[in-house]
Amino acid sequence: MTKTDPIAGSVRTIEIHSAAHQVAAQILGLIRDGVLKAGDSLPSEAELAAAFGVGRSTIREAKGALLARGFLESRGKRGTFVASPTAESLDVEMLAHLLSYEAIHDIYEARQIVEVGAARLAATRARPEDLDALDRIIGSMERALHEDETFWPLTVAFHRQLVRASHNRTLISLSQVISRLVTVHQMPVYRSIVDKGEALAEHRRLAEVLRVRDPEQAGNAMAHHLDQSDRRRIGAPEPPGEVPGRANASGPEPVA
Repeated sequence: MTKTDPIAGSVRTIEIHSAAHQVAAQILGLIRDGVLKAGDSLPSEAELAAAFGVGRSTIREAKGALLARGFLESRGKRGTFVASPTAESLDVEMLAHLLSYEAIHDIYEARQIVEVGAARLAATRARPEDLDALDRIIGSMERALHEDETFWPLTVAFHRQLVRASHNRTLISLSQVISRLVTVHQMPVYRSIVDKGEALAEHRRLAEVLRVRDPEQAGNAMAHHLDQSDRRRIGAPEPPGEVPGRANASGPEPVA
């Protein structure tokens, strides 16, 4: 057996990227760094070809790729423009530069703003079908307790569904972006330090508290859940006291 045999089935051959791929990557870098901003007109194909030292067909191929991914938009005879990013067009490559591992706390703060507010709204706006959808996700989480690859994405789906129950379109769009950040930056960390049984119980509690129809209680329950997650990440102890937002049959408990 040669030294290369053990890795032969675990690696891929190196791909040499095309000129169009390299041009697209550089244009994307200009957008990411703010050199090209949303609404800016892209230079003509001839100008780009001269700047990159490639043929116009290469420029057309690169533009086509960026148009398909939503980073550019065609306005007919007016030309090609840098598109305004939306939750649908942002992809992991564009999002990855926003936050590093050291800045995961920034995601936590963003979720405290978006998801806590959404929980308050959902407490009064959630429809029966919204609550049923949350219950279905909880059921799927229960069945996936021994399947990491299935369980953790379901936690993200739960939070997105809860935000949908707020019926606020802006919060829903923001949650789509945050979900991608959570998947890329938080999930690999939390899946190694959080017990799935505890995570299931916390998400079940969030679903239950919405049925109490108390916005303050729902907001506090979400804030507490997010705070627990961040404390686990940094290894901080859980402060003493009752769990905020715990629902009961007699109605909402007072929340400090």
